[in-house]
Amino acid sequence: MTLRQSVSALFAALVQLVQNRVELFGLELAQEKDRGLRLFTQAAIAAIFLLLSAAVLTFLLVAFFWDTPYRLWALGLLGLSYGLVGVVMLLRAKSNMASYHHAFTATVDELRRDAQMFASTVQSASSGSDTESTLKANSSSTNSSSKADER
Repeated sequence: MTLRQSVSALFAALVQLVQNRVELFGLELAQEKDRGLRLFTQAAIAAIFLLLSAAVLTFLLVAFFWDTPYRLWALGLLGLSYGLVGVVMLLRAKSNMASYHHAFTATVDELRRDAQMFASTVQSASSGSDTESTLKANSSSTNSSSKADER
């Protein structure tokens, strides 16, 4: 095999590798977009209905305590309880954001494997082994692992 054929085979393998990584990134991007939209929609609907529920319960308690001397206490306790629930929810949201998994982990893992593959290919090429067979073996194992990840 001539040098030109080796370079073109290497370039073709590199193009295939980049194409696979871009497709994987696109899939993960679509999944994260769907997940974020679903999460936002569910949170917005929950917030609206919880707010409506709190307003109705507040009105009920104020109406119940209106003719008693404890109406200000009732309003104060309601405000305090709403504030307490708000602080607890903010702390939980902060905790959830801290423990959030990073997006695109599969893409980053595949790119890390690619870097290791190229490093081993360069080492084996400098030691005199057959570069093309090493590249084809690494490329086929990478392609099969990325197709398994997509399933």
